[in-house]
Amino acid sequence: MVTHDQPLLERILAGDEEALRMAYHEFRPNCIAYLRKQFTYTYDHAAELYNDAFVEMWHNTLAGKVESLTSALSYLIGIAKNLAHDQLRTDARQSRILEKIAYDTPASEQVVTDLEGEQERRRVQSLLNRLGDRCRQLLVMHYFLHFDDHSVAEDLGIPYDRVRKERHKCLTKARGQVQNVADL
Repeated sequence: MVTHDQPLLERILAGDEEALRMAYHEFRPNCIAYLRKQFTYTYDHAAELYNDAFVEMWHNTLAGKVESLTSALSYLIGIAKNLAHDQLRTDARQSRILEKIAYDTPASEQVVTDLEGEQERRRVQSLLNRLGDRCRQLLVMHYFLHFDDHSVAEDLGIPYDRVRKERHKCLTKARGQVQNVADL
């Protein structure tokens, strides 16, 4: 089957970096539109996923894992779709962890068991409990579960650009309470 982008496909398979640059710009709008429609992602999230998919396609091409290709766009969308599904599975796992932290005190206490020393564990758990649900969730996600700001924003339902400000407010609140917790 010969497609309109056959010469471009041949150049991509040959490892031509200029062809990859051209493909990046040519396929970007269609792939991002697909991700936004199928997964209801924001433009920025879809663009980030597109970049990851394109890098994976590039690596596969350079590593010789792709021997023939009838449609580079279909191949790229397939990679992006797989990455999106992986991300959804990861998000689902993280959401289950967050539900335990948010609604189950023993699970919240479990988060601080990695800290050394009983006194340190009690102090951190007490501090987290005094901060309120939103601050506790935000700080646990960032510092204990190592979520990035995008994931924190999505899980808490706040704009991405507010995550740092909220975290700063929560840390300020926590610092103010540290003296009270130290007296326990």
